[in-house]
Amino acid sequence: MNQDSNGQQFTSKKEMFRVFRALQLTHSLLSIKFHGESREYSSLLLNADLDKEELVFDELIPDEGNAKLKGGEPFTLIGVYEGIHVHCRFKGMRSKTPSGYDHAFSAGFPEVIHHKQRREAYRATIDQYDDSKISAANDDRESAIAGKVVDLSTTGLGAEFPKFIRPEIKAGEKFPNCNIAVNQQFSIHCTLIARHPRYEKSTGLYFCGFEFHGLSRLQQKQVDRYIIELQQTARRNDVRRMANH
Repeated sequence: MNQDSNGQQFTSKKEMFRVFRALQLTHSLLSIKFHGESREYSSLLLNADLDKEELVFDELIPDEGNAKLKGGEPFTLIGVYEGIHVHCRFKGMRSKTPSGYDHAFSAGFPEVIHHKQRREAYRATIDQYDDSKISAANDDRESAIAGKVVDLSTTGLGAEFPKFIRPEIKAGEKFPNCNIAVNQQFSIHCTLIARHPRYEKSTGLYFCGFEFHGLSRLQQKQVDRYIIELQQTARRNDVRRMANH
C-alpha cells in the first residue's frame, strides 16, 4: 500500500480483495465508465474471489453498456462504501458468462486501487433486522413505492424494494412526498431525488440510491445526529467483536 495526498493506493491482491469484498457486502452501487466516454453505467459486485483473482459483476444498466463490455472495451469502476471512495481501471472483462451466474460478467483484479476516505460522506449501514421503512411518491405515479432503508448518509440514503418497480425509477426522478423511518429512533418527511436505480435479477430486489433535496436546517441536523448515533453504535460493536477474538 502506498500513501499520498489523494489517499491510498493498493497493489496487494489481499488488500484489493478486502476492498472489493466490502463493496460486495454493502451492496454498493457501482458506476462504470468506458474510456473516452462521459456516460456512466450502474452495476453491483456479485462476488470477489481472492484465489482466482476474479470479480463478478451484474450486467450494466442501461443495457447499452453490456455490448461495450462484450466488445472488450477497457473501463473504470467508481464505488463508495462507508464514506470511502474507490477508483480503479480494468483492461477489459475476463468472461461474458462466469460459472454459476446468469446475466453477469467477470474481470481480473486491476493493477492498482485508488482508495480515499471522505469522512463527510460516511454512509451508515442499517441493520437488516431493524424496522426501517421508506415510502416515496410523486404526481407521475399512481401509488407510492414502498421498501426499506439499507443505508443512510448526511446527503442521502440507499433503499431496497421487494420487487421490480413499474414504471422503472429513472435517475434524476424527483419524489416530493417521502416518509422515512428507522425503528422509533428516526423519522423524516422530505423530498428525494433518485440517483442510482438498480434491479438485481439474482435476488429479485430493486435497489436505489436517493439524494436528499431541500432539507431544512432542522432536518439536516436531525439526519446528522442520527448518523453520529449509528457511527458510534458501529464502533462499539467493532470493539466488542475484537475483544471476543
